[in-house]
Amino acid sequence: MSSADHALGAGRRVLLRRWYRAERGSGTVLALAIIGVVMTITLSAVLVGQSLVSLARARVAADAAALAAADTVSGRVQGPDPCQRAAQVAQAHDVVLEDCEAAATRTRVVVRTNDPLLEIRVESVAGPPP
Repeated sequence: MSSADHALGAGRRVLLRRWYRAERGSGTVLALAIIGVVMTITLSAVLVGQSLVSLARARVAADAAALAAADTVSGRVQGPDPCQRAAQVAQAHDVVLEDCEAAATRTRVVVRTNDPLLEIRVESVAGPPP
């Protein structure tokens, strides 16, 4: 090996050392970026799941309130007012009764969730099929 080849090898080593020093810590930045992306995806999935659960609970509450009002109208359940009975059932399901229409053959209720972050409104009708 000549002295020129030896000097060339030493120059490459110096360049590699400089490059390595300049790139130090870049793995940490990349790892933090990956962790941030994973956390964002996870949080989004949790929020979507919570929304779906809240929607299902609101639907169940609306159906139960509509059936309670229909039972009161039909006389199966004793009570003064079908909409008052629907409000009691809605409150038991932790939702708010927004609207109630009770007729001899059909009841319609609209309920709203109490969640301040995600407000869901659901309508339900109880009665004979149209």
